[in-house]
Amino acid sequence: MIQDKTQIEKTFKTETAHVVRHAVSERCRYNVHGHSYLWEVVVQGAVNNITGMVLDFAELKPIKDFIDDFDHAMVLYKDEDPAILGFFCAEFQRVLVMQKNCTAENMARLVFRETQKFLDTLARSLRVVCVRVRETTTGAAVATSCDAEDRILYSSIKENTTTSAEALAWLQSSSRVKLESVKRINAQLGDVIESLLFLIEQADPTAWNNEVVYQGQDEGSVMASKYLERARKQYSELRNQIFQLEHKEAAEKAKKV
Repeated sequence: MIQDKTQIEKTFKTETAHVVRHAVSERCRYNVHGHSYLWEVVVQGAVNNITGMVLDFAELKPIKDFIDDFDHAMVLYKDEDPAILGFFCAEFQRVLVMQKNCTAENMARLVFRETQKFLDTLARSLRVVCVRVRETTTGAAVATSCDAEDRILYSSIKENTTTSAEALAWLQSSSRVKLESVKRINAQLGDVIESLLFLIEQADPTAWNNEVVYQGQDEGSVMASKYLERARKQYSELRNQIFQLEHKEAAEKAKKV
């Protein structure tokens, strides 16, 4: 038990983006947005008689490095739309996927857990008092506890990409979900094409001969024809995506055999 009540506090800064599903604000719930975060870590322990310190601030570098992964990164919730997860993981260099919703509260708990794990390795009877995450000048979350679910499920940081078995398994699962998502969108687009064909034929049955022809059609039919051209192009692009994803999946399966 720690008798000395001396505490030290270290502040870190990041510029971080996220989407907060289930938020009351529609701006936060439906849009990617960012904050200038301040991460305040408070540690308690006995003052060393020789150094005069509870802990040298420089010794908190592992925590600094952990928090730095959030800087200029996109943070997502594991239950985010599969298409969005797949897009960010495939197209961006700094992406973190959290086990829990990526709120300031859960980010604070995440750092609390990581800090306590680090302090336990020092064997100096140190403990985390709290982690405060300031999201805005008027709003902050303070964590004084954590649990096993407070963790990063997947981390793709250009200079330090996670390659744990769990992360790789999640990514493969995400790729599969992305494939299913593209197939679903493609099927829906096929339905749209069928509907557009019906509208064109209803407007002018003689104008449709499996080709888009504007001459002799009324304004509504011309508009439907233009939408059809666009839908066909998107349909073709999605078919190519499906082919590429299925080819990639088949290659990954072949490697395991």
